[in-house]
Amino acid sequence: MAITAIITTYRRPQLLKRAINSVLKQTYSDCQVWVYDNASDDETEEIVRKLAEKDTRVKYHRHPVNIGMMPNYKFAFDRIDTPYFSLLSDDDYLMPCFYETAMKGFQDFPDAGFSACAVLQMDVNGNLVGNPLALWGSEGVYSPRKGLIEMLKTRWRFPVPTGVLFQTKIIQDIQPNFSSDVDFFWDPDYLIRIVARHPIVINKRACAVYLAHSQSFASSFYSKLIDDLELAEKYLTATLFVLKGIQEVPNLDPRLKQKAAQLFWEYIRNDACSFLNCYIKTHKFQLAHSFSKCFYIRCGFSFRVAFYHLKAIAVKCILFVLKWTKTETSISSVRGKILNHLKSFKDKIRKTFPRNVSPINLDLLKECHEYGQKLSDDNF
Repeated sequence: MAITAIITTYRRPQLLKRAINSVLKQTYSDCQVWVYDNASDDETEEIVRKLAEKDTRVKYHRHPVNIGMMPNYKFAFDRIDTPYFSLLSDDDYLMPCFYETAMKGFQDFPDAGFSACAVLQMDVNGNLVGNPLALWGSEGVYSPRKGLIEMLKTRWRFPVPTGVLFQTKIIQDIQPNFSSDVDFFWDPDYLIRIVARHPIVINKRACAVYLAHSQSFASSFYSKLIDDLELAEKYLTATLFVLKGIQEVPNLDPRLKQKAAQLFWEYIRNDACSFLNCYIKTHKFQLAHSFSKCFYIRCGFSFRVAFYHLKAIAVKCILFVLKWTKTETSISSVRGKILNHLKSFKDKIRKTFPRNVSPINLDLLKECHEYGQKLSDDNF
């Protein structure tokens, strides 16, 4: 049963080469790679053409102009013609076992919408920074009711799309939403809409690597979001659109809808508090005030958001008084003490309510990192 690996790319030729090679080195060989290039003006085309000459499973399409990330994804989705497909970012890569492991999930549970494997989120130095599926209760099949709630329990549980294999015929009626309403939040929205309607399979075996770096889309977006109120408002618009989608899922038990919506609302609120905390740490008090007002207007009142809003006002006042009185006490020292007290309080909470995270497998971590380096070598 053939698999299509979709890779959208723009000006990352060496990372793209690694991503393509990670598909070609799969132990499950009935697969092809479709690269959709958003008009890169570098060596991207040359590198892909050379790989295609060595392996005919590599396919390539270059847009004459940059059509944008979301339209490029839509272009790729409209051309899927295999029973299974996966999404691979040009800066991530697969372990050789991914397709074989994910296909085993479909063999055991043929009605599953997707089969997800663990993805190790690593920084450029090979340090493990996340593994969402480690937080799930168990492996195996999840019914729509159980899977939806398990996915939404915390913001860290969403399967990373890099490690998800989709079954085309099961979810062909569920198209991703690439509109401006959801925009960058399209992949969590897509996973939610699938798991609300179909069973899914979860396997905690590490089968892919997501590279967290400053130039990745997620990292650059969130770093810009901290400085841009317009982006923050866009984030709220997207997440509220997803929340509305949960509430409108057809043929879903009303109590389950209410529970799922409540969990996702907590997701939105916790993210809002994280943004406000960043504004406070960087002394962007006007942004904190404007974002809080925006949150109240769009989402309604929240005591937690109000707490961080008041915290921003309090810290601003303290710093102003210290500056106005020309006290010899260092402002940065006072700020440091406040933050240390807050950190100490958070550490106590985390010890009392620890997250269910699997221990780090250092051998596997090393293997993943070294494998990724090898995939960039010229002998592949």
